[in-house]
Amino acid sequence: MKNVVIGLAFLISFLLLSFNKCFSQIFDERRYLYVSVLVDNFSDLVTSYAKENVHVIGLSIDYEVLPYLRAGLFGGYKTLNTIRYNNPENPMLGYAQAGSPLYSYGFQLSYHFAEPLFGNRYSKYDAYVKTKYGWIDVDSNIGFSPEPGVYSNYGIYVGGAVNIIHSLYLFGELGIGTYSYSSFGLRFGF
Repeated sequence: MKNVVIGLAFLISFLLLSFNKCFSQIFDERRYLYVSVLVDNFSDLVTSYAKENVHVIGLSIDYEVLPYLRAGLFGGYKTLNTIRYNNPENPMLGYAQAGSPLYSYGFQLSYHFAEPLFGNRYSKYDAYVKTKYGWIDVDSNIGFSPEPGVYSNYGIYVGGAVNIIHSLYLFGELGIGTYSYSSFGLRFGF
């Protein structure tokens, strides 16, 4: 499953770059491709015995399809310790053993409202609203009840970014999601 998600991300990135090159003479403004390295925080689905949050390391690729509107893919991975799963889709509790993998992947769409409000396309600051729809794929080595499976993960988030140098941004997001509630990381635009 992990290889399929990575392959799909590369295929879509290639298609978006090809589209940009084919139609670059039609558009006046330059379109951007953004790659982000992020930490996604989960609270409800995966909770350790110590009540710590699970931090999934991930990657996202966004493409500016229209001025101020970006669409993209995200994915993440975490090897879990022994944890408890609280699943609102199934009220039963489950336990996974040490070394169980968790995959997070899906689609995202964001509207960047700082640019139209303040008028400077190349501003040092960015603010946006993002919606995400994806899945969390939970696997277990042994001793899991209910069975491991794929759970829907969706939400709406508000985010901000600060340009550190040239095309490198530091960003953070907060929101209401099925399982994830915040993320932060570095974004590179080109």
